[in-house]
Amino acid sequence: MVQDLELIQEQQGNSSSHGSWDPPLHNKSVDSTNRRESKSKSHDGCLDMNMYLELEKNEQIMFDRTLIQIIGDQLPWQVKSAILSTLTIIIEKGGMALKPFLLQPQTTFVKFLQDNPRSVHSSAALALGKLSALSTRVDPLVGGLLSNLHASEGGVREAILVALKGVVKHVGKSVSGPAKTHVFDLSNELIYNDDDQIQSSSTRILGIISEV
Repeated sequence: MVQDLELIQEQQGNSSSHGSWDPPLHNKSVDSTNRRESKSKSHDGCLDMNMYLELEKNEQIMFDRTLIQIIGDQLPWQVKSAILSTLTIIIEKGGMALKPFLLQPQTTFVKFLQDNPRSVHSSAALALGKLSALSTRVDPLVGGLLSNLHASEGGVREAILVALKGVVKHVGKSVSGPAKTHVFDLSNELIYNDDDQIQSSSTRILGIISEV
């Protein structure tokens, strides 16, 4: 900004000695982008969720793909959690417009179910449950979650159960009979787990899977 002002002042100085001064052309595209970028951050640098709710659907798709590309292991857990929460809002807002882009977000959400910070794997679980409502091929997702469930423990296992509950809740009718049986059997085992949260999530899954 300071450099821009200095440039304008220099141009104005030149105009006084060489004739009239023509103001720089106004780039509406750049100005629009700058406004969106300034609105995308609050005064403390956090993501502004309201900004995404104001976007057109084609912009939601663009931002969804951009956020998926920038999220990675190197980011602080607070940033990862914020991005995942923002993606959940975009999924709710964008709906079926995001259907062509399901694979990459789904892979990302499954990956971050394994992240240790609770806020990260909990946000990933919620996002995955919402995303599953747009999916037409549910069995591979359910199979992957069940495999990860066997190999996990503690908070990660709890997050996977929350994600599985979301999948069964949103698209339980699209899950095949054998997959439903596998979900039922494993959930039935986990209701006797020592962890109260795992017991609770498993009980909820059993209630949902029995009704679909």
